[in-house]
Amino acid sequence: MGPGSDLGGHLEARRLSLEKRLNLRLKIQVKARVVAQLIGSSVKHEFMSDNISSAGLLLQHDPSVPHAFNHHSILEVWIDDDHSQSIYFLAKYIRKASENSFAIRIVDVDSKNEKLLAAFLNRLQNPDL
Repeated sequence: MGPGSDLGGHLEARRLSLEKRLNLRLKIQVKARVVAQLIGSSVKHEFMSDNISSAGLLLQHDPSVPHAFNHHSILEVWIDDDHSQSIYFLAKYIRKASENSFAIRIVDVDSKNEKLLAAFLNRLQNPDL
């Protein structure tokens, strides 16, 4: 930061921004079957989720099975929920999290699948329902 910069003001603005976040990022650890493919590709890859939130997923994969996903990738994704339904959305590959996992962020979901995802997450948070 150069002379005259207001680091304190920047940190305060960031704190307020985090407080105003509309989507709480509650990550739920769950092992769900996930299928993903690059848009326009016919090659589907199977993964297991490590955790799921309303914003994205952390996916586990076998490092010996190659996939062509990178930070430019937009994916079609299907989550098999616990009621034999498939939740569909588009996601962006975000980052490699470890040797055998990577993160994706949900970027587009229609209202039907958004409701299915919300119901799925609600059942995971409240298993007695």
